[in-house]
Amino acid sequence: MMKNGLFLFFWYTYIYYPVMGYLNSFQTFEPVHKHSEKYFKVYSLNFPGFGESDEPPEQWGVQDYMGVLHEFISKLDIQNPILVGHSFGGRVILKYTAKYGNVKKIILTGGAGIKPKRKLNYYVKVYFYKLSKKLLKLPVLNKYEEDILDKMKSKLGSPDYKSISGVMQQTLVKVVNEDLRHLLPDIKAATLLVWGRMIRQHLLRMVN
Repeated sequence: MMKNGLFLFFWYTYIYYPVMGYLNSFQTFEPVHKHSEKYFKVYSLNFPGFGESDEPPEQWGVQDYMGVLHEFISKLDIQNPILVGHSFGGRVILKYTAKYGNVKKIILTGGAGIKPKRKLNYYVKVYFYKLSKKLLKLPVLNKYEEDILDKMKSKLGSPDYKSISGVMQQTLVKVVNEDLRHLLPDIKAATLLVWGRMIRQHLLRMVN
């Protein structure tokens, strides 16, 4: 399937598993997909930059991914889907449901979208990096800008950030800094939150 020149890889077997954790393939949910197809028509989609789908041509935000989801649902004429998303997928589902509302139910596992309270060391790292970028524009230092910034990214970046390409790094930064809390009152669909012990606190922030 093509979207603005991008190849999107999806698996069809009316529940809808559009979105996984950041950069995860829908193959992560393969056991759930196979079980669900006994009772529903199921679609699984890899967003641009996920799994075997092409990367976006530039930095994307949640709004861009929501556009992909909307076009996918519209082209396949999927009516009132049950949307299931893990982590990053929760962001896209929240945005989509708040805008279009044509969703029967939502299931979020380890859902993201609420910007957490950051500890001091987070801001120290962020502002240190931003200050370093400015200083490295100065004469003489600018010769070493790329090498120094690459080393800083390898030390300061999260495991997800370190393992991905430049455009997906930029996308990750944009995505995680968008707080979708203001959209929650617009979510009218019945919603189930699923979490394991390791992500319990994250999801409780969404409930509260």
